[in-house]
Amino acid sequence: MKEKNEHEKEIEVIFVSLDDSKEAYDEYVKDMPWLCVPFQIWEESTRGDAVKDNEAADATKKSAIFKDIYKVDSIPHLSILDGSSGRILKVEATADVIEDPDGLEFPWEQKSFDDLLSDDVMMHSNPSDVENEDAPKTAMSTLGDKYLMMFLSAQWCPPCDDFTYKIANVFDELKKTSLKDKFEMIFCSCDSDEEAFVEYYKKMPPGVLAIPYALRDIPDGLFRVFDSSLIPNLIMMGPKEESKGGARSIINSNVRTIIEEISLLSGGEAKANAITKSFPFQPKAYKDIAVEFEDIDEKKCLVIFNEYGSSEEKAKTLQVLEEVSSKLKETSNDEIHLYYAITSDNGVVSDLKASINCENHKESPLMVMLDFQDEGAYYVANEIEINVENTLEFIKNPGEREEITQDFGGEVDLEGYDDEEDED
Repeated sequence: MKEKNEHEKEIEVIFVSLDDSKEAYDEYVKDMPWLCVPFQIWEESTRGDAVKDNEAADATKKSAIFKDIYKVDSIPHLSILDGSSGRILKVEATADVIEDPDGLEFPWEQKSFDDLLSDDVMMHSNPSDVENEDAPKTAMSTLGDKYLMMFLSAQWCPPCDDFTYKIANVFDELKKTSLKDKFEMIFCSCDSDEEAFVEYYKKMPPGVLAIPYALRDIPDGLFRVFDSSLIPNLIMMGPKEESKGGARSIINSNVRTIIEEISLLSGGEAKANAITKSFPFQPKAYKDIAVEFEDIDEKKCLVIFNEYGSSEEKAKTLQVLEEVSSKLKETSNDEIHLYYAITSDNGVVSDLKASINCENHKESPLMVMLDFQDEGAYYVANEIEINVENTLEFIKNPGEREEITQDFGGEVDLEGYDDEEDED
């Protein structure tokens, strides 16, 4: 790349090892043509006297440092920095190297949402007109004062098909209310051919906008803006803000979980009210662990499993967590992360239950406390009714401490679950 790039004299590659031993480091770097941070520097900067003989602890500390600064969730990982200032130009550029091996677009600076969807981008205005070249188009320049629901999805993905039906119902309900002129939904196709894009877009309700398939680099860029590769996904962007130079803010990078929660409600007025009340879908204090599990190894986590319950039981679980989160906020308790599992019994959910020896618990809801920071500690509530009072008491007094014996959390690489979710 350096030989073919006009910036060849300005580029240096620096290898930083996450190896857990000097022997592994030496073997790996012996044929590398670029600069390498000496293993001994890590020994001096990350190890305390009490752990000098614990190489695994050293590697964990390295991983934590890079996860915090450079958002390293998996390796290999490549960050692009300005050498004169240390400013991070691109947090993760591994995909850029693969797509542009000659470095013609180097330094691959991260494009913002507004760079990708500039005012001159023209979009399809209606699914029924997608094949009509003369049909009116909608310009991004006309949407500055609106909330934007960015729907990233693909026809080939079975979970996407199910979620499309759910988000279509929410979209239709919102368009019946006073909010109808305050937002738009934009479909961003992740399909691999235009025929699939057209067929899938036609399934969506009238009024849903779509980025033309010819501009498929825009969805690719949006994944990087939103720091996510999961589909289906729904991201809520705020209107343009003068105080931010006309830029938009990300209100919620995972609206999908809120839509899944709303879909559990029975139809009619109650569901319509829940949809209107939820807009613009601000993040909640509790998360779906089947979708958002990245920080379960950073703080104590309360998880309520109820993936085998009825829709009414699942809705009750969410209501309990809603009230518990409010109670914890009143007491300024931010030491506990709240999670639920009601929409998936596979992937990370089943693995997590297996790691705490509860894989066969299916007859009733299950409440557990995880504390991976404490050497994989966990606590299981003994067959109690899941309500606000019992949940708060369990948080205060979780009972007997047990320890995870299977490899989950801590050093485990959770990144692989993303692909598993995509392909279900």
